[in-house]
Amino acid sequence: MDQAALNVKSISLGIELPAAIQEFYKVQDGLLADGNGVLGIKPLQQLVRLSEYAYFDEYDDQISYECENYLVFSGDGVGNARCFDLTQPIGRGDYLTVDWDHETRELTHPMSFWRYLKDFSITELW
Repeated sequence: MDQAALNVKSISLGIELPAAIQEFYKVQDGLLADGNGVLGIKPLQQLVRLSEYAYFDEYDDQISYECENYLVFSGDGVGNARCFDLTQPIGRGDYLTVDWDHETRELTHPMSFWRYLKDFSITELW
């Protein structure tokens, strides 16, 4: 993936993509563990904000976070997602990632993208 494609996606999302995902996409455009394209790290063009990924209804008005602040880069095939938390910077141009649960709407298990990639590759790919 070249820098121009990363820049176009950044512009379309209205944010600077986190440094870790930019570095990842420069090597590989996604890392899907199944044939359905839902389990794993999404290709660049499938990055979306949580507000576009999930359905929210009138009962979700009590959630304590702004969905626009979460960038979905990975799914588990049943509706949950791994997101960059754009309110939690860690270092220069990078952010923590969190699990988002589609049933409870909770954000849990914060970790760096690289830690997530290591854990994902061990548990899902082998």
